[in-house]
Amino acid sequence: MVILVKKFLSFLFLCGLLLLTCVYKDNITDYILMKYVNEKMIVVYENNQYAKSNTIDYQATDNFYPKSKEDITNIFFTALNGGWNDVTFFCTKNYKNCLADVEDLASNSITFTKINNYVHPFNSYKRIVLNYNSLGKVTISIERLYDNNDITLINEKVNEIINEYITDDMNEREKIKVIHDYIINNTKYDEESAEKVKNNVKEYDFISHKATGALINGKAICGGYSDAMAVFLNKLNITNYKLTSDMHVWNYVLLNNKWLHLDLTWDDPVTNTKEDMIIYTFFLVTDEELKKLDTNEHNYY
Repeated sequence: MVILVKKFLSFLFLCGLLLLTCVYKDNITDYILMKYVNEKMIVVYENNQYAKSNTIDYQATDNFYPKSKEDITNIFFTALNGGWNDVTFFCTKNYKNCLADVEDLASNSITFTKINNYVHPFNSYKRIVLNYNSLGKVTISIERLYDNNDITLINEKVNEIINEYITDDMNEREKIKVIHDYIINNTKYDEESAEKVKNNVKEYDFISHKATGALINGKAICGGYSDAMAVFLNKLNITNYKLTSDMHVWNYVLLNNKWLHLDLTWDDPVTNTKEDMIIYTFFLVTDEELKKLDTNEHNYY
């Protein structure tokens, strides 16, 4: 009798275990994959020297099993801001729309552009390649906008300019003005490249879109002006990021606990006589002041 009772209890236990396995099979499968398979594929790299700690709207993460679209966005930000060349994460069965959200983010260039604007220019991307499979493995590969040669040349130039023009007794506004004036006085607006960009012509002088154009070649379009300014702002430990509209990009700076717009491109106007001039219409202006200027190109997202 005792043996029969034990066998019956064992049977009930096995039935209960089987029932729990059926009910929680997705959770059990996810756990096994996470613990014994996926963890081996996740590589967490050390951030490079250009990773920014004042991340503002995005958060660095060490969770590579996202539960929301925001989590996916933060994973990409973590890799981009840290200077990683790639990042792998996994969609679990508990996050039903994960792959759909990955596809949605991949097709929405505005999202990636906004993230790009928050990182140091040297960590920004030129191109990203996204791969994923039906098992939930997602890999993002990042091609950087600046190579090591670019970074070396720009850093040497930036250090040279700071050593020559910036003094310890200057406040942050004075330092920004010195750099603003230097870049404008030593850079020509690249009208030819700008026209090609406007007309979606892919073959143009891409250097003008980078800080290399403004600081080394002496000609740039808005991307070159804003990246050059951003490199200086980061070097001077002034909190900043970039703002982007459909056809334009400029700097946004935190000065005395207030966010202000800084647009070197528009402060370096192209005149009919081609003479060099500098204006301060877009030098550290508030949101309200920018709106009053009523420029369609400053409708940022």
